[in-house]
Amino acid sequence: MPKHLWLRVAIVVAVIGGSAWYLYPFRKAINLGLDLQGGIHLVLGVEVDKALENVVERNGADLRASLEKKGIGVTTLSRQGTELRLQIVNREAWSDALAGAMAGPPPREARA
Repeated sequence: MPKHLWLRVAIVVAVIGGSAWYLYPFRKAINLGLDLQGGIHLVLGVEVDKALENVVERNGADLRASLEKKGIGVTTLSRQGTELRLQIVNREAWSDALAGAMAGPPPREARA
C-alpha cells in the first residue's frame, strides 16, 4: 500500500464534498424581484378637465403678458371652463396692434 494513502483519500473526499456543496446549495440562492414577490399594481391617469383648465389658465397669462408688452391694456381676463374672456382698455390700441402684427417684423439689415 502506498504511503500516505489516507491523505490522498481525504483530499479527494474534500474536493468531492466541496463540489457537491457548490452544486447543491442548502439555501435558496435565487432572489425574487419585486414583481415576483407580489409587487404592486400602479395605474396612472390624467384628469383631462383639470389639465385643460391649467392649459387655458397658462395661455391666458401668456396672452395678457403679450398684450401688455405691445402696449394694449387689459382690464379683465377671465376663464370660464376652457374659454377665455378678454376685455381691453380701448379699441384703438387693439386695432393698431393688429395692424402691426399683420405687417410683420421690420426687415433686418444685411451685414457685410
